Amino acid sequence: MRFTCGPESPREKDSLWSNVVCLCASLSQVLVMGICQGFGVFLPAIMDDFHTSREFTAWIGSIAFGMSFCLSPVAGRLCDRLGSRYVAIIGTVFCSLGLILTSLARRVELFFLTHSVMFGLGACCCRTVNFLITAKYFVKRRSFATGLVTAGTGLGIFALVPIAQILIDNLGLSGAYRVLGGVVLANCLLALSFDPNVEEEVASVVQENTKKGTEEPQRNQQKLIDFSVWKVPTFAIVTLSFTGISIVLNTPQFHLVRYCKDLGIPEDKSSKLLMIYGLSSCVMRIASGRLCDIKWINPIYVYQIGLFTIAVAVISFGVVSAYLPLCVVSVFYGIGDGICLSLTNLLLLTAVEPERRASAFGLGNMFISISTTVGAPLAGFIADKAGSYELAFYIAGSMGMIFFCIPFILLCLRGNANQREEIRATKESDEV
Repeated sequence: MRFTCGPESPREKDSLWSNVVCLCASLSQVLVMGICQGFGVFLPAIMDDFHTSREFTAWIGSIAFGMSFCLSPVAGRLCDRLGSRYVAIIGTVFCSLGLILTSLARRVELFFLTHSVMFGLGACCCRTVNFLITAKYFVKRRSFATGLVTAGTGLGIFALVPIAQILIDNLGLSGAYRVLGGVVLANCLLALSFDPNVEEEVASVVQENTKKGTEEPQRNQQKLIDFSVWKVPTFAIVTLSFTGISIVLNTPQFHLVRYCKDLGIPEDKSSKLLMIYGLSSCVMRIASGRLCDIKWINPIYVYQIGLFTIAVAVISFGVVSAYLPLCVVSVFYGIGDGICLSLTNLLLLTAVEPERRASAFGLGNMFISISTTVGAPLAGFIADKAGSYELAFYIAGSMGMIFFCIPFILLCLRGNANQREEIRATKESDEV
């Protein structure tokens, strides 16, 4: 059963209301995911207030970030049952409660329940709704719309990190959590635009490799998780490669401010590195989405450029130690991050037909959540043992180079498929 309060006739795709939905979904990303991925500014404050290690503190934000991906299949099914609007409001309430209860915690262990679990669950609901409702409202410029929503996270980091730093400096850690817990409630107003009563999309598959072998019995639509999406090569390769690169991706996000503090750079300047990263990521998330609306551009190739850029940038963080070079590396890190995140969301949403989109997006994010959760704590563990972050950045960047090579498998698969088609065509012509 689906609860709606919209008009009796369904809303049109690619309409003015579609633009309103896209804008609200983007702003939702700013509020929720900006706080989630901007945890790097909280990490030094938690370490100083509770005297915790890099690894232990990184687990708090990393679990929350992983939770925002982990339960996407459940959130996707809830959207099918309850409607996107109600799921987004429920998620927002969880986010607000998680942040406010974190402000009241006097033991750092409680942060895992309030910030990691409660806020993470809420972020998962909001994030899943934002992408599913956007894909539902757009056809002609779905890539660009998805890029705009993805850009909301980068804009959130750019806007909320300095605000969070000011709040921490003036109100303390507890005061900052309390204020942000109230601010995030504004997402309930944004969710009112997410009317699930929209025109049904004609079933079609964007990627050529999903034209064959993807038809399953109707019972798959009743499953919580439809594992048949793993038969789609594009879905499988993108999920595996981004699962790997996510181990690398969160290392600078969570540890850059603390790394700069170890280098003797003041926190007000080091937090600006996250702003630079967030802004460049925001620009590239929009640009890459718009770029992939061009028919002759293959999103997989653009995606690989992002993977390579991330790997090089993370290695470079361990090489440079002056503030200006760190600013330059932060720009390139944001560029790679923006390309990868925008294209990952786009490819997961378009690799399969519309009726399996929620399962594909949810299942892909569930696998990605595993590496998203362990990446930053692993880097913190290496830094604690080595006494500095340089080795952690070198190892993470080297791993990124390996994951950059995974999408080349698609070229081999498509080459073999084309060769089989040529052989089949030759045999048919010989028989004639």
